Amino acid sequence: MYLKVFKNSIGFLLTILGFFMIGSMPYLFFRMDALREIIVMLDTGQLRNTLFIYEKMDIYVSEYILHMVETVKDIVNITEYKYYSYGNYYSLFPQFWDDYKYSMTILGTSLLLGLSFSILFTLFLMLLPTQFRNMISKFMYIFESFPDILIILLLQYCFILIYQKTNILVFDIYSFGDKQPYALPIFCLSIFPTIFMSRYLLQVFQEEDNRHYVELAKGKGLKRSRILLVHVLRNCLITLLGQGRVFFWLALSNLLIMEIIFMMNGFLNFMLINGPKNPELITFGLIMIYIPFYLFFALLKFTTSYFNREGVEGGLSSS
Repeated sequence: MYLKVFKNSIGFLLTILGFFMIGSMPYLFFRMDALREIIVMLDTGQLRNTLFIYEKMDIYVSEYILHMVETVKDIVNITEYKYYSYGNYYSLFPQFWDDYKYSMTILGTSLLLGLSFSILFTLFLMLLPTQFRNMISKFMYIFESFPDILIILLLQYCFILIYQKTNILVFDIYSFGDKQPYALPIFCLSIFPTIFMSRYLLQVFQEEDNRHYVELAKGKGLKRSRILLVHVLRNCLITLLGQGRVFFWLALSNLLIMEIIFMMNGFLNFMLINGPKNPELITFGLIMIYIPFYLFFALLKFTTSYFNREGVEGGLSSS
């Protein structure tokens, strides 16, 4: 028990260290302080071009380590940190925190919707004849092959077309000032987890359907809907939640695409725009994403381990 906690703690700390190393990487190969001065001069009009400037790539180990130390200091005094953007320095908060809450709301809600829809859809498929189930499964497989960005653009175009034809704005499509779109980004982002989770759940359901305890339940005269909902679903959810990290990273990568397409004032878009000029923002952002979801998945792992120890077929004895 203690050894496992120790290993997990070491893994957690090494991951955090990796974020510092990634965020400071530009300082390892370039003289970033000099480059930032040039950027400031370009943004303020003191320079018109940089054709006469030559900067070669080299290894600057001392600057690299120094920046990691400075990043630690910035995190300790995070409320005093200011980032550079187009000729001026701005306080990180509350803008950074507001963008973070907005993006995590979109991400968390879409994952919950994806999980709910995938469960309902898979239960519906399992009640269908095998022939229809296989046809729908093949269709989902084909749908997965389409690029994510293509699906998002097609959905966006459909809602624009509906608005042009009917003058009815179903969803806010773009971000305007302080008005942020919620419904359409959540809807679009939930599609991909729903499809992937549905296919995965369907495969697990079909494997569980051939297990001994299912045959035992049928022999007891239980209805198929009750077997699926009470016994099979519980076991499949344990397996599905064990793969939660895969679906999380899938949704997170799609969230960045969505923030760009919908021009959302989101957390990932903020890092994409300001991160190159302020590499420490990358470190801040990675840590803010990693820590809460690390704790969530650690709790999830503990919960699924508890149910696995309890036994997946024990419920039949009380049925």
